[in-house]
Amino acid sequence: MEEKSEFELESRPYQKEVQVKPADAYLAKYRGFYDLIYNEFETSTDPLPVRLARFNLELDNIKNQFRSEREAEYQSKSIDLPVSHSCTKGSRGGTKDCGWKYVSPNHPSLYTTPDWLKMTSGRAKRTAVFSGGASAGIKQTKSGKGRIAGTLTATFRYRPEFVIEYTDEDVDELFAMIGARPIFDKFLDDNGLEYEPKKYE
Repeated sequence: MEEKSEFELESRPYQKEVQVKPADAYLAKYRGFYDLIYNEFETSTDPLPVRLARFNLELDNIKNQFRSEREAEYQSKSIDLPVSHSCTKGSRGGTKDCGWKYVSPNHPSLYTTPDWLKMTSGRAKRTAVFSGGASAGIKQTKSGKGRIAGTLTATFRYRPEFVIEYTDEDVDELFAMIGARPIFDKFLDDNGLEYEPKKYE
């Protein structure tokens, strides 16, 4: 059985705040770009090797344009997840430790950092990020009689390695829908030709 890479997963996050548009939302735009460069390939009077080289270069350019657009879309997505915690002590003297409460997203492609934590109400004795950004926590302790309470909100975003992985998958998906086969193969098919490799002896 083929082993999966560390970041290869069966599904993506289901929280709607971090969902991107489906790849086919870009289909009309990038099919238009593809048709332009393919039409130029077909109508050019330059030698075939020159036309092929130019087409492949332009195809790489529009793939890179979509890749940049898609990366920016993933990078713009975030979700704010709150966690509330309180600690009540009924007597004076000593300190009551009420421990930690945590919040985390539903998928390991999302992470947070200490800079993305904020107290949205009340106060806390400590806040921290755990497991490489997979979760955030709030700790409460209370010295003396009384109560302490607060709500921590952590912002989670796509990890950079997942942005790259998902974007690569989306590039492949979009250009498969466009039908952007290698231009040399398409040229042979369109002209009813077959490639006959030379034998070097």
